[in-house]
Amino acid sequence: MTQSYLALGGNAGDVARAFEQALDQIGGTPGCTVTSRSSNYDTTPVGARAGDRYLNATAGVETTLEPLPLLDLLQTIEAAAGRVRTIHWGPRPLDLDLVFFGSEIVQTPRLSVPHPAAWYRRFVLDPLTEIAPQFVHPLKQVSIASLRERLLPRPFTVALAGGAEALKQRACDEGKRSFPSVHWSDWDHAAADRLDPVILFWLGGPASEFDELPLVPRLDVTSLPGEPLEAMTYVLQAALG
Repeated sequence: MTQSYLALGGNAGDVARAFEQALDQIGGTPGCTVTSRSSNYDTTPVGARAGDRYLNATAGVETTLEPLPLLDLLQTIEAAAGRVRTIHWGPRPLDLDLVFFGSEIVQTPRLSVPHPAAWYRRFVLDPLTEIAPQFVHPLKQVSIASLRERLLPRPFTVALAGGAEALKQRACDEGKRSFPSVHWSDWDHAAADRLDPVILFWLGGPASEFDELPLVPRLDVTSLPGEPLEAMTYVLQAALG
């Protein structure tokens, strides 16, 4: 049996009921046992097309399924609840994400585990801290509670590395206007010991230079959908909570 963790979300229809029905279906599947379930959290939508406020929760599931069959199960339950994948970051009646599958690292065209955004999303970390605070993120190598704790101080410190100087300057200028509670800085290896960014955005360049950045805060913006500034905006909305 593998201890996995799921993130649940939705903002269309009776989301709380959809959560309960989904967990009942998961728990009724041979090889799956729901071992824990967080409270429901009312959260601010992320993205310009996200719609109304969301409910979010997390659940622990012990399973004998492999990651891809578990993903198939989750997507079947989503589809039965009316989930249609037409608008990225759009409204949805039910969203089921496989966030962790034990300590395994899975990279396939269909599935990335740990979920790439789980470490900075308050709407995942808040409920997950409730049920699994000491679980250690397999890539970041720190606990869920610690990842959440990093996001709480204000001002929220962000640094920018890589990419063209013009892009970094534009990101700083627009970021300061949009996120007054965020302190922006240009990452400088000479001053690295004086900086402790909560998120360190990588804007592009040699992979070897990205690999030299501190493990916990680094985030490759070029791997995210959309334009870099839009992607950074969505990340910060999720991280600030």
